[in-house]
Amino acid sequence: MTDRCGDDLIGARKFMTVCQTHMREVFSGGQLPMEDVIMRLGEIQDHAKLMHARAIYKSAQFVIDQLTGHASLSDCASSVLVLQKHIRQYECGLSEIAPINAAANSPQMTPTGPPIVSNIARQKTAINVLEPLIALAPTEDQPALTRLVSIAANDQPKAAAPLSKSQFDKLDSIFPGLTNHLLRQARVQGKSVSVSVASDEVFLDGDQLNILSEKLIELGDALITETVESTEIRSSQGLSQSAHIAITARQSHQKLSILVSCDGTALSTPSISRLTKGVKGDMRFAISSKGRLNQVELQNIICSTIDRNPVRREAAS
Repeated sequence: MTDRCGDDLIGARKFMTVCQTHMREVFSGGQLPMEDVIMRLGEIQDHAKLMHARAIYKSAQFVIDQLTGHASLSDCASSVLVLQKHIRQYECGLSEIAPINAAANSPQMTPTGPPIVSNIARQKTAINVLEPLIALAPTEDQPALTRLVSIAANDQPKAAAPLSKSQFDKLDSIFPGLTNHLLRQARVQGKSVSVSVASDEVFLDGDQLNILSEKLIELGDALITETVESTEIRSSQGLSQSAHIAITARQSHQKLSILVSCDGTALSTPSISRLTKGVKGDMRFAISSKGRLNQVELQNIICSTIDRNPVRREAAS
C-alpha cells in the first residue's frame, strides 16, 4: 500500500512537471502556431486523464474548443487563465498532501482572510496571457492588438483597496481558501481527498460571500469527517484511496445554485438536521444520498446585479 501511495505521488509530480512545461510554452512570447498550442493542450489532457484530474482535463478541452471555434481573443485568454489556475490549485493540493523538502520544524502560516489580488497583478497576468495569443488573431487585427497590449503594459493602475462588505467580488474568490481548508482537514484526520470546483462567473457582495464560505466549510467538514473513509478502508473495498469532493456553482435568472457531491457513506440524520437549521434567509438545502454518492445542493441564493457581462465557463479545480 505504501509503494502504491508513493507511486501515485511520483505520478502526480510528473504530471505537474508536464503541465508546467507546456503552460510555460503557451505563456511564452514565442508566438506558437495554434496547432502547437492545441497539441500541448492535448498532452496535458492525456496526462490529466491518467491522473483523474478532471478539472484540468475539462479546462484544457474548453480552451481547445474556443481556439478551434474561433472564439474572441479575450475569451481564449480568460480560458487559458482558468486552466492555469486549476493547475496551480492541483499543485497546491499536492504540496498540502506531500510537501517536498519541507523542514519538520518549519513554522506554518495560516491565512486569516480571503486572498486579495491587486488590479496591478491581474493586469500583468492578462498581458502575459494576451501577448502569445495575438498570433492566433486574424493578421489584419494583430497590429491593433499589439498596440493595445503595449498601452496596457505602460498603464499602471493604483493598487485596489481591500474589499468592504458593501463591494462586489467573484464567487470563485472563496474557492482557493475553501479547497485548502478541506485538504488540510482531511490530512489532519489521516484521510485523502481531492477537490474540484466548477463555477459560472457570478458576483456577490461581502455578506453573501461570508455566509456561503461558512456554510461550505461546515458542509465540507461534515462530509470529510462522517462520510469519507480512511485510505485503508477504501483500498480494502476496492476503491481509490482518495475520495472526491466536487463543487459546482451555476447561475440562472439571478438565482445561484451550488451542488456539493462526495463519494462515501451516507450523511447521518443529525448532521442533515444541523446543516439545514443553519440556513439563513431564502437559501434552502436539498440533501440526497444514492449508493455511495452524497449530494447537497444550496438553492435559491440571490445573486447581486452589477453592470458586467459574466463569462460562462466549464471549469473546476
